[in-house]
Amino acid sequence: MGFVFDLGCCTLLISALLAASATSQSTEAPICDANGNLLVSGMSYRGTASRTRSGRLCQMWTSDTPHALALDFYEIFGEDGGLGMHNFCRNPDGTRDFEDLSANVVWCFTTDPDVPWEFCDPCSTPSTTISMFPGFVQYDVMYEGVGGGNPTPLRFSTAFNPDFIEESLSNVEVADCANACNTSPTCLGFFAYFDEISSVFMCRTLSNLGNAVSTGLQSMSYVRNSITTTTTTT
Repeated sequence: MGFVFDLGCCTLLISALLAASATSQSTEAPICDANGNLLVSGMSYRGTASRTRSGRLCQMWTSDTPHALALDFYEIFGEDGGLGMHNFCRNPDGTRDFEDLSANVVWCFTTDPDVPWEFCDPCSTPSTTISMFPGFVQYDVMYEGVGGGNPTPLRFSTAFNPDFIEESLSNVEVADCANACNTSPTCLGFFAYFDEISSVFMCRTLSNLGNAVSTGLQSMSYVRNSITTTTTTT
């Protein structure tokens, strides 16, 4: 008893499978929009971008050189976080871009020993400059909270002390925090942070900044470096 192979039928079946595969690939949802914005969440991004916004090459996640924290991230988040033996931009810890809280972002550790980590723009061409945090003329970033490759997350010790909180703002932008502090002659700085539970950006203007303490929040601590006073005459 022999076996009969219908080669013509098999050829048609293979062709159909190949066509279906090509159709599936061509109709796959895009990850970038026309303006160069990432459409998928940073935590789910599995693309192959490997350079930062400033053009720096990303460090391997399984390497501890030049930044040892990269290997720590790999051991903590592993393949579930999209990490492995590669240097592709990822966002395993859900880091937010404080300049655009609604943006989907990814980041990586860099191969530059002097620059631990930077955001990536997988949908656009790397630029020559990068701003990690919004800057304001009258303020300096004193401490950075968790997020990205920050090895020493810190905040003002008075950030949650009601004795020193002048104003609490919710669902705002960082600029709103600076404006609120600007209107108070006794405000020395402000603490801005992202509340993971409510998914809302918040800040507190402070009359006393205290010392630095460790934090588990994605946050920024701004210190006011000048206070403008206005004198009026009648």
